[in-house]
Amino acid sequence: MPTQSARAKAHRQKAAEAFGRMIRRWRELNGWSQYVAEKWAQASDFCCLSHSGLSPLETGKNPHPRGQTFTHFAEMNRRLAVQDFSGVKDQALKARLEGAQPMRDDDGVLLEEEQLVGIHLGI
Repeated sequence: MPTQSARAKAHRQKAAEAFGRMIRRWRELNGWSQYVAEKWAQASDFCCLSHSGLSPLETGKNPHPRGQTFTHFAEMNRRLAVQDFSGVKDQALKARLEGAQPMRDDDGVLLEEEQLVGIHLGI
């Protein structure tokens, strides 16, 4: 029988994998490659997870992301909700961003940092 610690570790891993699938699905629904958010952040001068950090997160191979990861997703979410693409000069990038949807819960409420952390932890 697995110990409580082993069960907790397995739960955290499953939750991290589910969070990664959610992030990947959101990105794909918006028609984004793994580079779009990073390019947007660079153009608009805000922090964002790099494309090389996104891949392990999406596949569940990074079950312990840094705290800023959730802050970065929340910032993108807030900007998407109001379609704030200030600083973006590249028209092709702007076209990929326009109309993109933020992450929301089942009631349509914008996911903020606290909710993203909770989803990642499986609570």
